[in-house]
Amino acid sequence: MIFKAGFSEEMVSQLAAMKGKTFKSYECTSLGTWGYADGIVRINLGRYAVDITCDLHALEEPGGYDEMTWLSCSVVPLKSDFIARIDSEPRQYMVNEVITGVELVRDRVSDRRDDSVIVMDMAVVIRTKYHTFTLSRDVSFDDTIAVDVSDAGSPPGGIGPIGKVWPESEDGTVGVSRETLTL
Repeated sequence: MIFKAGFSEEMVSQLAAMKGKTFKSYECTSLGTWGYADGIVRINLGRYAVDITCDLHALEEPGGYDEMTWLSCSVVPLKSDFIARIDSEPRQYMVNEVITGVELVRDRVSDRRDDSVIVMDMAVVIRTKYHTFTLSRDVSFDDTIAVDVSDAGSPPGGIGPIGKVWPESEDGTVGVSRETLTL
């Protein structure tokens, strides 16, 4: 059984469509000391915006869990109100750079005991000529999104190691891997 925790094919197309658009700004609640926002970050483009969210979803018990969080996105009108999930004033961070690439960081956990596979989208990476923006989720039950901004050409930042949540078993029954997909 394969269980996918992340973006639908339509959402992946929406993310891929950002390439070549002007990344005007992003909005979220306070990034704080460690670069964490609450579970929603808005990417403002020239004509529309994309809300990237991390939400809790019920599961049919893959891996023995009954719920976990995963990333999703939706296209929203540029002038629509940004609604934070916590009682905090959202901030807007100006970018004004053209998006040269969009990537997804995807983890795969295979459990040979019950032939289950969980595929989790862990981060969206937005590249511009000058910067790399990484919007990543952390552990399976946390709905915060880490926002990491680094120089262009840098590897995606702020993504926790795969073994933090899904340790690989010594006997080989649980295998983990990570891949980066260019959209």
